[in-house]
Amino acid sequence: MIPEKNVLQELSGSPVAEKWAPSVEVFKDVPHVSRSSQQLTLMALGKASLVQIIERVEKSQSGTVFSVTPVIRNHKPVAEVLVADKGKVTRLMQPL
Repeated sequence: MIPEKNVLQELSGSPVAEKWAPSVEVFKDVPHVSRSSQQLTLMALGKASLVQIIERVEKSQSGTVFSVTPVIRNHKPVAEVLVADKGKVTRLMQPL
């Protein structure tokens, strides 16, 4: 599908609920579309998929990964990973 026809959407749900029941949000506003474009570009430039990043973190960190966001840090693409464990949230940076 060509990018102009692609629908940008996000799944989100509570990380503390007994069962994850995400809702779907379709991005229609310019800030969301711009941020999504940047994140998709960073993922395309990286070597790891979201699943691989989550698996890497789960091997080295206790808790549950509930957010992975592609960002730029020190001029390099990385993934900001949030992990919930025993009521605390840990923020980790992982290479893409």
